[in-house]
Parts: sequence; structure tokens; C-alpha cells
Amino acid sequence: MILICEFIILCIYIYTMNYHFSLPGSVIWTMHIIIGIFLMYIGYMLLNNNKIHQLYTLALIILGSLGTFYHLHIWWIHQSSDKH
Repeated sequence: MILICEFIILCIYIYTMNYHFSLPGSVIWTMHIIIGIFLMYIGYMLLNNNKIHQLYTLALIILGSLGTFYHLHIWWIHQSSDKH
């Protein structure tokens, strides 16, 4: 019962939370879950020595690039605001 209550509180917190650029927490958490499932699938394919489709490798490159540039952008904003 306690776990259910904690889960409900977490869901409410995620739903009401906002990230940078006013993105709702539910969008961010959903994307993290989808990307996590995708990475688990890629890991499973590699573990069983299966070939990965070229589209999946392209998706990994794009996701990695987006994540890198997004976090560099956020870091730059925080560095700039600390100087003023």
C-alpha cells in the first residue's frame, strides 16, 4: 500500500513539474522511458550477436548529438547567468 501511495505522489510530482523551456515533466520522463527501452533493445541485439540495422545506429548518433548539444546549451546558459 505504501508503494502505491509513493507511486501516486511521484506521478503527481512528475505531472506538475516543469523543465527548461517550460516542458512538462511527463514529456521528459516519457522520452527517457522510450529511449531506455530503445537502448535495452539495442543492447539485447548486441548481446546475442545480431546485426543492428543502420537506421538504429543513425538514431543513436542523432540522440547522442541532441543530448550533447542540449546539455551544452543549458550549461552555457547557467554559466552566462552566473557572470551577471
